[in-house]
Amino acid sequence: MAPTTKTEFHLDANGLPMSGSRWRHHSGRVYVVLMVTNEASDRQDKFPTTAVYQGENGKRWSRPVSEFLEKMTPEA
Repeated sequence: MAPTTKTEFHLDANGLPMSGSRWRHHSGRVYVVLMVTNEASDRQDKFPTTAVYQGENGKRWSRPVSEFLEKMTPEA
């Protein structure tokens, strides 16, 4: 059996961040994924799959999943 990584517990079978998973931004701030939107879009150029997430201060943010995964690392 292959070893598991933290990322495997933070991504679903499609490689998208799971709701409720915790991630650390390269700045050190921690965020929780609230939902992923537009995953069924057939116009990814106009409506990209987006992660919606919330910081510990309560502010909510969103960005395309590809950018989210570049900037964030899974939190234990």
